[in-house]
Amino acid sequence: MAIGTDRKCLNVLLVVMTVVAILLTCGIRTLRFEQYPKRKGTANFTVFELRPWDAYSKTLQHVQNESSWNLSYTQNRVVPDQRVISDTLIAAVFSCNPYWVSLRRCFPRTFECPDTDKRITFIASIEDESAIKDVDVVIFATSVNSSTWERAMAVRTPHQVWVYSTAESSGNSPQVRESMGGGGRGSARPLGFNGYKFNMSFTYHSKSEVVAPFGEYIPFKEGIIMKNVNITSKLQSKKMVAWISSHCNPNALNNRTGFVHDLARLIPIDMYGACGTKEHLPRGSSATALLQTYKFYIAFENSCCSEYITEKFWQALADYELVPIVVGASKTDYERVAPPYSFIFADDFDSVRDLARYIRKVATNTTLYNQYHHWRLMGETFLYKSVRVYPFSSTEGACALLNFLEENAWKGDQSLSMGIDPFGSEWLGSCGLCGKHDWMTAYRRHP
Repeated sequence: MAIGTDRKCLNVLLVVMTVVAILLTCGIRTLRFEQYPKRKGTANFTVFELRPWDAYSKTLQHVQNESSWNLSYTQNRVVPDQRVISDTLIAAVFSCNPYWVSLRRCFPRTFECPDTDKRITFIASIEDESAIKDVDVVIFATSVNSSTWERAMAVRTPHQVWVYSTAESSGNSPQVRESMGGGGRGSARPLGFNGYKFNMSFTYHSKSEVVAPFGEYIPFKEGIIMKNVNITSKLQSKKMVAWISSHCNPNALNNRTGFVHDLARLIPIDMYGACGTKEHLPRGSSATALLQTYKFYIAFENSCCSEYITEKFWQALADYELVPIVVGASKTDYERVAPPYSFIFADDFDSVRDLARYIRKVATNTTLYNQYHHWRLMGETFLYKSVRVYPFSSTEGACALLNFLEENAWKGDQSLSMGIDPFGSEWLGSCGLCGKHDWMTAYRRHP
């Protein structure tokens, strides 16, 4: 009797082991297809082979050509949940800078929003998939690799809204790049794993569902008194151009340091920060007062990508009251958001010498210099910095997210799908050379 029982147990054990082996071989992939089936009528259904532990070697062009981005997964339809609709929203920050969690002790934190009777609480669940099972919103604010993504996908629930949030340029945005070991820009490649899909984005880009720029220009309403700027004192000042930077790697993809040093051979530039030759700036209002004695400010971005115009530009206009000399987004992008005739676009010139000659001309011509400040009669600029670009860093950001979700999420069959393709021409595909002239493109290092 005992022998027969043991034999039955052994047979059961063999069956169980066989089933487990089958599941290990294809179970994960089957789960993907069950959770995210192809929508009827969707063409070119392309799915990356699911290999959570493999290194992905697809180039950006390969990712764009075979992208599963245009697939309509069921998770685009955020299922209504009465608890979500009638109570506090719980948002888990699944990936973010560890500094925010350990040193700044940002989490947990709750925001009460004046335009609604609801509130939103942010908790830290850094790469801890068990902590996001029951939350309403999951935020990705820094790097995510294929294995981390797959673990999170495995516990994703139908009512959750997944948010792509970044203040970085699309070229440096860690959510679309996977580090392949060794560190450094050259070791990162575009992600290409299955099911890479968010419900919405919260960035500075105008195509985001919630737009949180680094600054903005707002024209005055009729009857508003203009801001008083003492242009005469600037013209009388002997100080011409200021630059602040602590990122001075000459081997960076865009060699801003080399550009500034070449320009400094032609016009006087006072360089502050780790990359400079001047003393370190004082803090707070003393630094602002010092910089206001200059005429121009160098506002070069670290990447030349669509709409990436950071606090460098807005601070020059709003706080320092200077004329920014810019390299970064396209001229069209700057003109769309900036005050009219308020900046000098470096790529407008045929050489660095021509740029320097024009800066000297503006600096010594009262009429011409005043033209770059005439916009101050018509409106005002505001600096927001990065604290407003993340939904969990300020009341403004948190309430903007909450208001958007109230209006757009958990609406039955209504889909909620991120408008920006992370691998498309408006995001990762938008980054490139910082200008069209050869002298400008020469400052870009080939990776």
